[in-house]
Amino acid sequence: MRAQIVGLCRAIASALMLVAGGALAQPPCPGDCDGDRATSSDDLALALRAAFSTAPVDCAAADLNGDGMVTAAELLRVRIAIAAPPAGCTVAPTATATATSTNTLSFGSPTPTSTMATVLTATPTPTASLPPGTPRSTWIALTPLPGGPRQEVGVAALDGRVYVIGGFTDTGGGSAVVEVYDTTANGWDRIANLPAQRNHVGAAAVSGNVYVVGGFVGSGFTPASDVYRYDPSADQWEPVAALPEPRGALAVAELGGKLYASGGSGPGGSVTTHTVYDPGANTWAELAALPNPRNHLAAVALGSALYVIGGRHDGSGNVNTDELDRYDPDADRWTMLAPMPTARSGIAAAVLAGRIVVMGGEVNLANPPTYVFPQVEIYEPSSNTWTAIDPMAMPRHGIGAATVGDLIYVPGGAKHAGFDATAESDALQIFF
Repeated sequence: MRAQIVGLCRAIASALMLVAGGALAQPPCPGDCDGDRATSSDDLALALRAAFSTAPVDCAAADLNGDGMVTAAELLRVRIAIAAPPAGCTVAPTATATATSTNTLSFGSPTPTSTMATVLTATPTPTASLPPGTPRSTWIALTPLPGGPRQEVGVAALDGRVYVIGGFTDTGGGSAVVEVYDTTANGWDRIANLPAQRNHVGAAAVSGNVYVVGGFVGSGFTPASDVYRYDPSADQWEPVAALPEPRGALAVAELGGKLYASGGSGPGGSVTTHTVYDPGANTWAELAALPNPRNHLAAVALGSALYVIGGRHDGSGNVNTDELDRYDPDADRWTMLAPMPTARSGIAAAVLAGRIVVMGGEVNLANPPTYVFPQVEIYEPSSNTWTAIDPMAMPRHGIGAATVGDLIYVPGGAKHAGFDATAESDALQIFF
């Protein structure tokens, strides 16, 4: 009885607080940092700073579970509140591309109307501001993803076709969509969906099949251990041996007919886990751990070694890293190499002409209003050195990259840090 009375008193007190001032109080809006009962682009900018800066940032409204940190899932809730305001939240004006505030983000992506690619004239990017001898580069605009905007996608190349797998839609919804860009026909095809919606997956091709490894389930960023294999001849996905432990935002690359899965985030945050999959035996094996835990990283195979690049560490500020590590599968040993000139995460990497090319990424607090890294940097293994070339024509994060011929294809992604998916796609050509 005593407990019932206490509960009743609390309910009455809450009701009195709600009607204070003669009007019912409206529920708070996710990320409403300035308390105006609306979630705006300015609020998202503050939420990003709260998530990715080690300095204190007052945006308690973005910390939805009250644990003192702003997570990726909470940032997604803020982004969704801007695109689709919940009941009780008024629509606040959002920033435009010409906004002058340094805390402003703008949103919006074009909707594709054709599935045929439009290859524009390739014009070399100006290099006047770069040191003599720096390679020239060209970005070629392609027809956008026909299914609409997606970010945090898996990307892999097989037989001249670039696979774009899963990801987030423009409003934060998960996706099972798989689209394929035919680099010979210059057009898009839609193939069988993934068996389940996934984002932040690892993807690679081996032995005539495309594999999708791990990833996150839904907007709660729950890591998955599922692994799926796609057979192009049957247009069919099937499950194969699962990861030993669930991971999302990991890096996957093929080397020597096997798949290597490095880093990512497990149930407890970023990990050093490094495993190898043997398609013939359909088994996973544990290998020497990464030197440091990180997620949202990239991996490529070059020669007889695996290279793992960038990413970020969980914790206060979600700190980006500039690490470059080389893995020797024969010795099961890691070697730390010259770091990237620019520490970043959410990047894409690919191999072109015997070099490693790294592009894009987030969160660049020094680059409002997008907070995205436009940098493109090239690693030369023979000299263990990096060279910066001209930036991306459309800077993005949440991307993947695949090399076909002399071009690196970069489909989709997000043009603002956090969540602002785009359907735009392009290809990079570098003149060494």
